[in-house]
Amino acid sequence: LKNLIKNVDKLPREFRDKLYLMQYRRLQYWISWQARKHGMVVEFVNPKYSSVSCPKCGQKMREVSHRWFKCSCGYENDRDVVTIVNLNGRGSLALSSAPQMRDVVPNR
Repeated sequence: LKNLIKNVDKLPREFRDKLYLMQYRRLQYWISWQARKHGMVVEFVNPKYSSVSCPKCGQKMREVSHRWFKCSCGYENDRDVVTIVNLNGRGSLALSSAPQMRDVVPNR
């Protein structure tokens, strides 16, 4: 494992991508495990276009300066904030449409 990063950089691109993805999946699994262990709900959402879609109207936003996006509807914010708002909305939407648990009074 010595000099692993140096050696990985010498590998063909397809192998490097697989190794980096493997580490990402490992981190993803660990975070999911920790969250579930503490009673949190874990949901995976599609991140596609999450940093360029307007959270208000859904249109594609344009970058007005480094990391700052603006939409034709007037909404503007930092790219990271836009991403978080969009991903949170996607997760919340999926959770709200899931079957809900309800309290049940047992028969005595």
